Amino acid sequence: LVDIFVRVFHFIQSGQIVLATVHTSYGCCSFQIGLDRSFELCKICYEKNLNIIQADCLFIPVADCRFDAIICIAVIHHFADEERRFRALCELVRVVKPGGKVLVYVWAFEQLKEHQPSVYLQSIMAKKHDSVQSFNESSPSTSQMLSDMQPSSLPVFSKMNSFEQQDFLLPWKSSCAYASHSSRSVLRYYHVYKENELETACALIRGCTIYDRFYEQGNWAVVLQKNAC
Repeated sequence: LVDIFVRVFHFIQSGQIVLATVHTSYGCCSFQIGLDRSFELCKICYEKNLNIIQADCLFIPVADCRFDAIICIAVIHHFADEERRFRALCELVRVVKPGGKVLVYVWAFEQLKEHQPSVYLQSIMAKKHDSVQSFNESSPSTSQMLSDMQPSSLPVFSKMNSFEQQDFLLPWKSSCAYASHSSRSVLRYYHVYKENELETACALIRGCTIYDRFYEQGNWAVVLQKNAC
């Protein structure tokens, strides 16, 4: 992962943060807390004695200005409308301390940037992952799922080599050994961001500035810094 998300590694190093979703300190005690909505994923963390909160980033159950830094990867693009995506960004800024930073990654519409395919595209073209089969509309599990689902106005994405529009459903099957019903495909909503779209939304958030923005491996990313109170 360090080879893929180089900027995440640098962000962690610059803040002396151990790999985690968020990092906070009270007095002389520093620790990391993960945040996930999935009970099963939280259970895995609990079994490994990791600090975890079961919640989503529309409502983080902590007081204002508690975290030194926050890392949010591959989350915002799953919220199904612009208002929710904006609310989630505002909530991340709310809980970080003045001067603290928030690193956000979202999936990019532009998977081919400067003639270089993202790692995601490379993996699909090379067909290295078994999970690719679950993305195929002709696969048995996905075909059954599509026949059972209610009519939707969103397209089910299956080409896997380019994005034709920004909002779609993607057949997905968990590769996690702990996941329940691991053989079952589900449809996940995605909103892929075009260049400058994420920064435009972040510029509307009160009390923070865009510290950095960049493209990395098929993702648009921003680093937000909370202003002093």
